[in-house]
Amino acid sequence: MTAKRILVDGVGLSVRALSLSDIPLIVNYWLQSTPEDLIRMGVDRVKIPTASQFEEGLRGLLEQDGQETKTSYRIWLVDDVPSGFSSLKNIQLEEHGELHLQICDASIRGKGYCAILYCL
Repeated sequence: MTAKRILVDGVGLSVRALSLSDIPLIVNYWLQSTPEDLIRMGVDRVKIPTASQFEEGLRGLLEQDGQETKTSYRIWLVDDVPSGFSSLKNIQLEEHGELHLQICDASIRGKGYCAILYCL
């Protein structure tokens, strides 16, 4: 379910919780990133899990109790199409967490959507 939808220059931006159908978006984003993209993001390709490991971990997140969650994903939608995601990892309730933002669809990068989606 989408929490809120905002129109920016006629483009609908919204954010929703991770669902089972989003898992391929995230897995493919990481496994199909070029070596140059991974270097730009500071990611060590050797540390990226296999597709099955990644899928298993993401499926496990969908089954967790909210109070025990250490990782959470939100899917970013552009005109209702999943186009990126944010992940909050190493969550310590009411203390801290580490936020990562990814735009999967290169055609929408640099348009200012990331800042708006982040705020949503």
